Amino acid sequence: MRRRVTFVAAWLAISCGGKAQEPSEKTGAELCTQLQNTADESLQALIGANNTCNTDADCASTLSVGGCYTYCILPINRTSVDTVSAAERELCHPYVEHGCTIGFACPNSPGTACTGGRCMFKF
Repeated sequence: MRRRVTFVAAWLAISCGGKAQEPSEKTGAELCTQLQNTADESLQALIGANNTCNTDADCASTLSVGGCYTYCILPINRTSVDTVSAAERELCHPYVEHGCTIGFACPNSPGTACTGGRCMFKF
């Protein structure tokens, strides 16, 4: 049930983000920045709802998160990987659809650990 609620919340964020955009008033670069910011904010809320843990074994990373975010890898609860990965791609859809791209390479994953009840990167 938790996965479904989280996915529904992500879907609502996608829908709301799409309606808030005003493409006719934005230049290409401004629109891409706005779409990226909207996707980032929605993804952060999604991650916040899906990265609780009790032990390091509860945590995993998502990889290749959709091509529109200012980061490549995110620490989340292992049971939410598929749900979050699908939502990440959906959140990026408007960005990609408008021809926006990011030009940086993703680093190697540092691994994950449960710190203070949240999945975090382990360095």
